[in-house]
Amino acid sequence: MGRIVLKWGGGVITEKSAHCIARREMIASLSECAVKLAYAGHEVIIVHGAGSFGHIDAKHYRLNEGYLGDLSESGINQIEGVDVVRKQMNCLNSLVHDHLSEAASRVGKEDVKELLIITHEPRDFALNSGADFAGDIDIFALNPEESEGKYVIHLTFGDVVNCSEPTKFGILSGDHLMYRIATELTDVTHCIFAMDEPGILTEPGKNGDLITVWNPELGINGVHNETIDVTGGIFLKAEIAAKIADVVEHVWFVYGGSPELILDIVESGVTTGTKIISKA
Repeated sequence: MGRIVLKWGGGVITEKSAHCIARREMIASLSECAVKLAYAGHEVIIVHGAGSFGHIDAKHYRLNEGYLGDLSESGINQIEGVDVVRKQMNCLNSLVHDHLSEAASRVGKEDVKELLIITHEPRDFALNSGADFAGDIDIFALNPEESEGKYVIHLTFGDVVNCSEPTKFGILSGDHLMYRIATELTDVTHCIFAMDEPGILTEPGKNGDLITVWNPELGINGVHNETIDVTGGIFLKAEIAAKIADVVEHVWFVYGGSPELILDIVESGVTTGTKIISKA
């Protein structure tokens, strides 16, 4: 069995326009899906977004712009903001961890192997933002002795990380984490993005039709909400996914509210969604 890398979008697991509100039913159903994959023998890596547990306050404190000096006249303390957003991300990550543990007890397994859920906080292993951040991706691959007799789910998330001077700090996107994990680890068979849309559409909203196979030459007719989102939105996600498709066979965008679509991809290689390929 290979490694499966899952991205749980912030817009799927949180109410993105409401401050720090989790969509617990979504997290629970996605967690059950991830546990089923782990119990089937796959090593699962989950990268979750921030949604309203990060984007709103990161935007307020302008953390995506790096250190801007003394902003006290505008009522902004960026160093305080780093702490605020990190605590919010820890809170969301704890919710995800708890739901994975609960799902393990619901799904059940006849054998006695333990489900090991390991959280990796990017602020602890990554320096700088962007796809070329410095960090050891091998922490997401246990050696045989560590994983023997266990099912394994690795868990990480988009985060505020330290940056080289004079930037001091920045936002490391979950999509950039996806890229590094999916392209640097061995045996990655699937990279699946669970989104709040059914995939890439011909146009935003209800009038858009699903594009079943997408490559960068097709472009995207999308919307990036810069008033909330401090990363690249759908445009960055598609760009990163196409690069991942250079080395991973199954790269997909699917609707996160229907986790059975993820199971379909792993079990049969097809589902309702957008398959990403690197070129036409």
